[in-house]
Amino acid sequence: MKTEKGCAGYIRYQQRIRTIRTAILFAVVFGVFAAGMILNDGERRNLFSIAAAVLCIPAAMSAVSMIMMWMRKPVTSSFAGEMQKASGDARLLMELYVTTKEHGLYLHAAVIRDNRVAAFVPDERSSAVIEEVSLHLRSALNQSCGPVQVFLTKDPADFREQVAEMSVAETTDPELQEEIAQILLSLSL
Repeated sequence: MKTEKGCAGYIRYQQRIRTIRTAILFAVVFGVFAAGMILNDGERRNLFSIAAAVLCIPAAMSAVSMIMMWMRKPVTSSFAGEMQKASGDARLLMELYVTTKEHGLYLHAAVIRDNRVAAFVPDERSSAVIEEVSLHLRSALNQSCGPVQVFLTKDPADFREQVAEMSVAETTDPELQEEIAQILLSLSL
């Protein structure tokens, strides 16, 4: 079953898919190389060896992509259920890995209500990195959606407090919420 980006289970799904894709690509590389060795009586200097070497490039790129996903820890089903209940009808995104030019930051959950975004960062990064990613997100969102408040925190209690505050408010602009969600999805892996 395919899991969409921004939903709980996306990381685990991508880990499985990227591992399978990497294994298939390396199997093709070794198969082409072995076919060349068999067809040319053990001689490595043949066109099949060149093709196998060229095919290593997409296989290696896939391996890097797989490693990037295996470095992420998926959210637990209990946390996902808790966030779905707590966020109410606000837009909820889960398991986002947002990158800037110098840093990447994993957002466990992000709740969007009108022009406000609150996200939980389970990372043990410094506050400076979190602030830099927050500024990056704010800048990207402000360019397309107007002024947007972005709140990133490492503290689960602060995050739950923000979500509780946002969930009691009534949504005034659901189109803006969806636009912000789409931008956050496009900024993440």
